[in-house]
Amino acid sequence: MIRWPWLPLRGFGAVARAGIGAALFWIFAVAPPAAASADKQAPFPSGPHASRHDAVPTTIAQARLLAPSGAPVAVSSALQRMRQAEFLLLGEVHDNALHHALRAELLARLGQTPRAVVFEQLPPLDSPTVPPPEAAAREAWLDARGFDRRGWRWPLHRPLFDAVAQLRWPIDGAALPPSQARAIARDPAALPAPLAEWLALRPLADDEARQLADDLFEGHCALIPRRALSGMARAQRARDAAMAQALLSTGTPSVLIAGNGHVRRDYGVPLLLRARRPGAAVLSVGVLEVGLDGQPPPPEALAAYDLIWVTPRAQREDPCRALAPAPAGGDPAPAR
Repeated sequence: MIRWPWLPLRGFGAVARAGIGAALFWIFAVAPPAAASADKQAPFPSGPHASRHDAVPTTIAQARLLAPSGAPVAVSSALQRMRQAEFLLLGEVHDNALHHALRAELLARLGQTPRAVVFEQLPPLDSPTVPPPEAAAREAWLDARGFDRRGWRWPLHRPLFDAVAQLRWPIDGAALPPSQARAIARDPAALPAPLAEWLALRPLADDEARQLADDLFEGHCALIPRRALSGMARAQRARDAAMAQALLSTGTPSVLIAGNGHVRRDYGVPLLLRARRPGAAVLSVGVLEVGLDGQPPPPEALAAYDLIWVTPRAQREDPCRALAPAPAGGDPAPAR
C-alpha cells in the first residue's frame, strides 16, 4: 500500500486552507453574543487569530459577512435566511477556533425551532440523540460514540457541542470509517450501493470535477501524485453523499457541521441535496479566512457559497514546509 508522508496531519494545516474534509488524510496509508449591534460589522479582519478555544474573545464581531459577489450582508438578513433554510450547511477551517465559536453563536441565534445537527466529526449514531447537558458527561458521551479528540484537536469543537446541548437539539454523525474511505479511494467497487445511488443523481460536470481535483491537489501542498486524485475525489464525494443521506434521515430543518469543502455549492453536499430534493431550501455558509495579505478570499472562493463569513487567520506554521522534499544539499525547502 502506498504510504503518503502527510498522513498524520489529519486535515489540519494545508488541507484546512482548502476546506477539504479532515478524514481524507487517512485515505492513503455557545459563545455569548457580541456586545455590538447584530448588523454592525467590524472593519475587515486582518492578522492572525489565536487557535486555542479559550483565546477567542468574540465571535460575530470578529468576522465580516459577505455575499458571493463580495458585497457586505446585514447579519439580521443572513439570520433570517438561515432560519428559513430546511438544510443549513455551516463550513469551517478545522483548526480555527473562531470558526467554531462563531457557528455556536449562530446556532444560539437561530431561535427555538428544534433542528437536528449532523456532525462530520462523528460516526453515524443509532438515532439522532440529544447530548447530555453536563459538560463532563457530554465528553464521555462523545468518547463512547467514536469522537476522535486527538484527531479533531479537542477542545476546538467544544463550543458547538455546548451550544447544541444547551438548545437540547438532537445530533447525528456522518463520518465514514477511515478504512472504508481508503477502500473507496482505491477501488470504485468498494463504494456502497446507497452512496453510489446518491452520486449517480448528480455526477460532477467537467469544470466541477476539475475544481475538486485542484482543491485536493493544493490542499495537499501540491505534493500528491496527480494519479491519486481521482480516487481521492471519489472518497470525498462518498463522504458528501453520507452527509446528505444523514441530513435527509434526520428530517428537516437540519444543520450540517463540516469542512468548507463539503458545503461548497459547486461540488459538495448542496449539489446532492438539490438533486434528491428539488426545490428544497438549502443554504451553504462558508466560513473562510483572510489571505496572508489580510485581504478577503478571491471571487472564485466566495462564489462557492450562498453566504460567507470571513475571519482572521488562525495562528499556524506553514504545513507545507515540513512536507516539501529537501533539495539535494539537504537543507529544508523554502516555505511556500
